[in-house]
Amino acid sequence: MGGNYGLNKYFIIAPFSEIHVCCHSNHKCTVDILEFGKEHRRMQPDFVLFRQNAKSERGDYTNIALALLKGGVQTLNNPESVWIFLNKNWMFNRLQCICKAARPNVIPLIEQTYYPSFNHFSMQPRFPIVISVGHGSHGLGKMKIEDENHMLEVENMLRAIKPVEVFTEPFIQTKYDIHLQKIGAETRAYIRKGISNDWKSNAGSAMLEKISLSNKQKEWLTTISDAFGGLEVFGIDILVAKDGREIIHDVNDVITLLGDSQEDDRKAIADLVQAHIIQSLVFVFYFLAQRAMQQIAVATRVNMPPAPPPRPQSTNVSRSNTLEKNMSGEATVDSDDRLSQKSSANQPQRPVRQPSKQGKESAGNSSQHQDDTMGQLKRTFAGIFGDVQ
Repeated sequence: MGGNYGLNKYFIIAPFSEIHVCCHSNHKCTVDILEFGKEHRRMQPDFVLFRQNAKSERGDYTNIALALLKGGVQTLNNPESVWIFLNKNWMFNRLQCICKAARPNVIPLIEQTYYPSFNHFSMQPRFPIVISVGHGSHGLGKMKIEDENHMLEVENMLRAIKPVEVFTEPFIQTKYDIHLQKIGAETRAYIRKGISNDWKSNAGSAMLEKISLSNKQKEWLTTISDAFGGLEVFGIDILVAKDGREIIHDVNDVITLLGDSQEDDRKAIADLVQAHIIQSLVFVFYFLAQRAMQQIAVATRVNMPPAPPPRPQSTNVSRSNTLEKNMSGEATVDSDDRLSQKSSANQPQRPVRQPSKQGKESAGNSSQHQDDTMGQLKRTFAGIFGDVQ
């Protein structure tokens, strides 16, 4: 990707051969760009977009891609799918599982035989066949085997350069091949027709034509994308046989942009990257805000002053209530005194010790106070009820 394409963050384009990665225990990684003839640059990447295969004829850089994933660097496709596509054998195994889970002949996948460390061909194939040698998306080379004698020659040659990976596939006479691509929600389809007489339809010069996707092809894109956890960017290579059969030959998460819409495709990929970065930043800010609010709540509870004691009930009463209480209390006391006097009169008299002079004075004062109180009560009742004595 070149240009800004609306991204505020700067980005660096570098091949795997110029990248040195160091992963740390805090789930971070440091990347050094060792570009020949220029000053070395060091950075801590937030996002990585794979635009080249980790395995190719230039070398095997799978460990660098895995180190970036280990360092927690975000990717456009989910990390699990990136790891699967780094191993094409495991990716093909997943495709076979998808085909078995789907209805019969819904996803026609090409047949393949895999030799992880080639020594000899274990079964007699149906000729012609295609042999792919080496790892990577395209391997170290492909050749078409016409008959058994040719296969024996190739077998001796492969045995001399072992250990080497070998794949065999049936040869399919094709009219053309179709390339399907998905970038976000946008899908495209192209027909590539070889002009040369090469047995490989995509070798040499080819004519490119943009076509509309069929419902079957849309279903393939959706099914494969969902099976790998939701792929944002990937492509499907389809072989169209002479009899019109469409056979899925390969699936890649690193696609080659084709046609006149390459600039629009780059813009769409840049928008996806920007959306992923913004989404991750929003999540981080939300997490930090929630954590800060929790800390503030805890600090507030710790520093909060103790609650005041409950407010006592009001003891103020009206003068009328006080007067009524006093009157009722005095009347009760007077009635009690009269009852006590009657009861004492009926009982036999007992000898009582003579009180002291001080006791007499206090008793006289008490009886005088009671007489005054009774007089006040009588005058009050007489004023209220009109009872004049």
